[in-house]
Amino acid sequence: MRTITRLLCVCLLLGPALIGAADKKEKKEPSLTLEDVIFDASYLTKMLGPNTLIVPATPNTGLSPELMAALNQSGVTAKSRAFLLPEGAQAPEVKSSLPYAFPKSLRQGKQEGHARFLVLVGADGAVKTMHCYDFTHRLFALAVAKSLVKWKYQPATINGTAVPVVLDYPAEFRGDGYDNKFNSGPDRNPIEQPVRDPNRPPPGG
Repeated sequence: MRTITRLLCVCLLLGPALIGAADKKEKKEPSLTLEDVIFDASYLTKMLGPNTLIVPATPNTGLSPELMAALNQSGVTAKSRAFLLPEGAQAPEVKSSLPYAFPKSLRQGKQEGHARFLVLVGADGAVKTMHCYDFTHRLFALAVAKSLVKWKYQPATINGTAVPVVLDYPAEFRGDGYDNKFNSGPDRNPIEQPVRDPNRPPPGG
């Protein structure tokens, strides 16, 4: 009887702890969203090695002060040494891409803006991650990111060997309130109001 009583006491003491542990296992951590990732530079920097090859948005422009400021602000230079892709190397080229799905609110709002990204393209040509370091409209930046993650590249190569690189990628838009192409639609003149003849007697007069 004493043994049984002791076992019951142990079960009563450990029961809540065991149930609590089971509950913790059932509670899954919330999954990351693309929005979480692109606006947090740490998801980019933690994937970098000791050296990082950089490809500017415009060829043969070098590491401009603006680009260096972005690399510093994003923490890239704190984690890795940044180098330009050397002369003679093959820069990455887009193999397949998807157009941006522009937010309706911006498309019809006649707004203009931009978003700039640091995009990590792997040696396999796939987009691994990205960081949006400058933007005017958060919705537009997210729309661009949703497209970029599906792009495929011919990877950069040095002496025929594929290498990962970080691309400086700019995107711009201009909404004209007309369609989804961000072009200048036909002029929409206001409805002309009739002009009353001052010599004409008023209605019912």
